[in-house]
Amino acid sequence: MCDTLLHLVMHADAYVVMRGSGGTAWELETVWEKMAAGQMSFKPVICVGETWRVLITHLIAATDNAERVRAMLHFTDNPTAVLDILTTAIG
Repeated sequence: MCDTLLHLVMHADAYVVMRGSGGTAWELETVWEKMAAGQMSFKPVICVGETWRVLITHLIAATDNAERVRAMLHFTDNPTAVLDILTTAIG
């Protein structure tokens, strides 16, 4: 894994996942796996858009401890709602 990506993943207070490409999905999967494996603390993950709900459904089915990670997930179709979710999730 790229040192820059690993630094961003490990030191963020929360994650906002918006429409992107395969790289965005890889970043989300990296955060998911590190939380599920206990390699980092659980942090809020805010997914914007329906595409992420579909992907997360598959991740939940394929991951041990998925319910623990799932508790950190927040979904919205409204990008302007992200700030409200972040404020509630991390104070």
